[in-house]
Amino acid sequence: MTGESKLHPRRGRTGASGLGAAKSVALLLGLVALLYVSVEATGGRRLLQDKVGSVMGVDLGAAFSSVGLSMSTTAAGLEIKEYCKKVHSSELAWYFRNRTVDVPFYTACPSASWVDRFHQLGKDKPLTMVDIGCNKGYSSAHAFGLWAPELGFAPNTLRTKRPEVGCGTCNDCAEEAKSSVDRHQAPVTLYCVEPSMRNFANLILTRDAFFPSSAPADVQWYIVNAAMSNSTGLAHFPRGCQDELCSLQGNSDGTTLRDFDYVPLATVDAFVKDYEIASIDLMKVDTEGFDATVLQGAMELLARGGIGVLSFEYHEVGVWREYSLRQNVERLDGLDYVCYFDGKNGEVTRMTSCWDDAYEMYSWSNVVCVHRKHFMYPELELMSTRFAKHRDEYFAGPRAAPEPAA
Repeated sequence: MTGESKLHPRRGRTGASGLGAAKSVALLLGLVALLYVSVEATGGRRLLQDKVGSVMGVDLGAAFSSVGLSMSTTAAGLEIKEYCKKVHSSELAWYFRNRTVDVPFYTACPSASWVDRFHQLGKDKPLTMVDIGCNKGYSSAHAFGLWAPELGFAPNTLRTKRPEVGCGTCNDCAEEAKSSVDRHQAPVTLYCVEPSMRNFANLILTRDAFFPSSAPADVQWYIVNAAMSNSTGLAHFPRGCQDELCSLQGNSDGTTLRDFDYVPLATVDAFVKDYEIASIDLMKVDTEGFDATVLQGAMELLARGGIGVLSFEYHEVGVWREYSLRQNVERLDGLDYVCYFDGKNGEVTRMTSCWDDAYEMYSWSNVVCVHRKHFMYPELELMSTRFAKHRDEYFAGPRAAPEPAA
């Protein structure tokens, strides 16, 4: 199921606007066309809006609406406008910030309801997932609990069978995977990439507990002892890591490294070549502050749309001190990915082409991004706060119609 980006022509204003308005429109559209070519591949659509705004002092979303045009993507019965008016960007951003105050761990420990929807729509398709920063294995367990429930491997059963494994910062061990199938419908392949030798050893024991010799041959969990970044080689990693906060930078208490292990350092682009992975359906990144460099190391794969959906953490530690969230969102937009803050209660907040500086908060949060041609793009839009608050403004098609009254 794919989406197709296109300009939808609609009737614009006539009469009183006059020749001067027509010339302004022509100039605006000409400028947009030129800037779109130069910006699209590097900075994304939001950068286009900023450039036009800085030259002509206009809100691009409002300008498109005023002349009867809207950049939009149509997929699965939903037409999605690819721009937000600035007033709505600000409104949605501050709604999000208020939610982070009112709802404990709103985006730090999101419900990730989109994963369940991914399973519902893709349960009969082969799944390739790469879990970077696998840690205790709870994200992998959630995926297996959905796609291959016959293993009995889910977050809550992981802790039951292996009580020595910690519960996780977000109380992961209490999570149940509610699958819509009794057994896997297609091959399931997960790569669990973990740099900590201590965690790696525990992950091997977990795999042995849930993958006996009788386990299906086309359901595989590969445990890889490596660190991911934007370069290859060797890296040192804290020895005897005790929590989820260890990283390439050092121990979670901020002290310098004294005891460490050398581990292979790889990029995602090199990893998929080494393991002969054609594409990744779902990639999770949780590297305690190095997520931005992991994304840099995946640019080749991302540029060809080789990752369907990816999630990563954003906060104030590690290399996030040197990178901005906006920079990453715009770079991904240029590669045809749309990014959202992941939240609780099935909510996601769109940032792509709806950016507001309130999002650059350098606080513990989770981001999910999807390629515009992936079947999950319209699903994430339907979960977005933009859809909930401005359905008529930015959406059309059968799936945008209001639900009938009960």
